[in-house]
Amino acid sequence: MIVARGFILLCWVLSLASAASTARAHGDLHDRITNLTAQIKVTPTNAALYFERGELHRLHREFVDAFADFDRAQMLDPKLTMAEFCRGRALFESGNSRAALPPLTRYLANATNDANAFAVRARVHARLGNARSAAEDFTRAIVIAPTGSPEYYIERAEALASSGAKAEALRGLDQGIAKIGPLITF
Repeated sequence: MIVARGFILLCWVLSLASAASTARAHGDLHDRITNLTAQIKVTPTNAALYFERGELHRLHREFVDAFADFDRAQMLDPKLTMAEFCRGRALFESGNSRAALPPLTRYLANATNDANAFAVRARVHARLGNARSAAEDFTRAIVIAPTGSPEYYIERAEALASSGAKAEALRGLDQGIAKIGPLITF
């Protein structure tokens, strides 16, 4: 009983610390957005500034502003394909998974070695119920990621299990243990 109370107290303290950190981070984001806005006024044709501000808006969950900045950045620099990835991720985070697939797919057509982008698209597929496509993208992310990510293995196993491939899901977790080690998360 005492251990359980201690654990609950620890979780409560950690959640308060996390909330305080998040509040500070949002304040920092706002300051950084304000700073970038001032820089944009001085150099309004700098695509990188719009792109960076778009990412800060995304982190701040100001998706309409993020989309506007990604659009402007790509208009100024059509070769800035990373804006497609960020647009797709923002669409996914805003709950519009179906609309997230095209920009992520466009980005991945050229950036075939971006494990994070494959993982985001895998999560989109999973949310849409495309378990096999999710598993394929997680597999690509696992192959590309230099050190491996336990989350990719676990999320791939969940996608495989939801598609009925439970034995394949277990084999995938065993691969993760062999590559990364016997982590508690496995």
